[in-house]
Amino acid sequence: MLKFCANIGMLFPGLPFLERFAACRSAGFHYVEFPFPYAYEPRLLRALLLDNRLDLILFDLPVDDWDAGGRGSAADPTAVRTFRDGLERAVEYASALRPKHLTCLVGKRIPGIAHSDQWKILVDNLQYAADRIQSMAINLLVEVFNDHDHPDFFLTRVSDAGALVQAVNRSNFFIQIDTYHTQKMEGNVTSRVREYFSQIAHIQIGDVPGRHQPGTGKIDFPFFLNTLDQLGYRGWLGLEYIPLGDTKAALEWLNHVSVSWER
Repeated sequence: MLKFCANIGMLFPGLPFLERFAACRSAGFHYVEFPFPYAYEPRLLRALLLDNRLDLILFDLPVDDWDAGGRGSAADPTAVRTFRDGLERAVEYASALRPKHLTCLVGKRIPGIAHSDQWKILVDNLQYAADRIQSMAINLLVEVFNDHDHPDFFLTRVSDAGALVQAVNRSNFFIQIDTYHTQKMEGNVTSRVREYFSQIAHIQIGDVPGRHQPGTGKIDFPFFLNTLDQLGYRGWLGLEYIPLGDTKAALEWLNHVSVSWER
């Protein structure tokens, strides 16, 4: 059975962030995810999850100023302290919010620093982070971004993420696939998921080119979801897309999913 979770960062965009928890529950969701919780106190977010009977699936480690182009520091040899401080902040929130996963955005290619040096510090940082959260029964994930929307992002192909999983070599370290990023960057997202299935612990979905709900673009989502069902995918599928129309209309496609599912 496939499991869908609502991405509070993108769905219900007409509501303030803190009001979206109740909106997700009213829409029938039991599972949610969001990118960055750090503007709010952990106790407040925990209360919203409990009051609305929601389980949190994931959130992201901190990044420097997102609006200014910050995409993380894990691959920056000059920012090890920044990365580890951010990890500790995420651990503080994870202790209260109890997610299944933490996602690390690895950062950008840095002019003047060799790719091999960035790769080495990235592996070191991810090993450190995976070990840090091992006792919390939380997985550490890395996400591949397309470099059209995110220029110079360090991790842009699923094959690179697969090589990173092998290099880090930790039992709680996996890939997070986003259909929008992978389809836009490589095409044929279903083949990529099938090829790296054993290394994938979380999937987010959005159509291409507009990053709207399934059925608005090029991805054959009935085929994609049936493939996941046949492969025995047991993780969650995060609805991380920009609603075309209001969110209620942008969730209507779920009523036509042909495989067994819950949300």
